[in-house]
Amino acid sequence: MLAVEGIVRQNPGRTFYFPRFEMAMLSHNPNLLRDNRHVGPRVVETIMRRFYEVFVAGR
Repeated sequence: MLAVEGIVRQNPGRTFYFPRFEMAMLSHNPNLLRDNRHVGPRVVETIMRRFYEVFVAGR
């Protein structure tokens, strides 16, 4: 996370961090499939919807 922060700070207005990992993993893990490695389709849908709202819809 610190490496990402440094890159974003060095390139203001050109670099953005989208917390998809945190959105998937810090939700007490009912988001994971039975293999405990992959997130479920609803999680992907939620993350992609939010990405669209932040980076696409407002342009």
